[in-house]
Amino acid sequence: MRLLRWLGTLVAVLVGRVLRRRSKAQGGSESEGERIVPAGSPERRAENWVLVFLAMAVQDPGIVPRMVAAMGFVSLVNMLYFLRSERSFDFLYGVLYAYFAFFALFWIFPYAILTVRARSWLTR
Repeated sequence: MRLLRWLGTLVAVLVGRVLRRRSKAQGGSESEGERIVPAGSPERRAENWVLVFLAMAVQDPGIVPRMVAAMGFVSLVNMLYFLRSERSFDFLYGVLYAYFAFFALFWIFPYAILTVRARSWLTR
């Protein structure tokens, strides 16, 4: 079964590369076409909140555990809604993912802003 998945993935990658090369050979470009997100200036609300929280943490280090607890509470409320609709104990993964996203994935959005013109993976 695993071999079949690998072969399917290999076929999909090869077909994608062949189609992309044909498109480029016919004069097409990857940048042409309809935009997914409308053009405009980015909003900085989330970054401003992070800066406020960092300033609060510098002034009063005791606020950090309270912010972490508040983040856990908010994610738990969201996951209780998931539990109500899905009836699965996988909601615990949502709480863990909230902490993971906060502590390990914080760099993705600033990196995307800094590389906004790049066309590679993790920049769109």
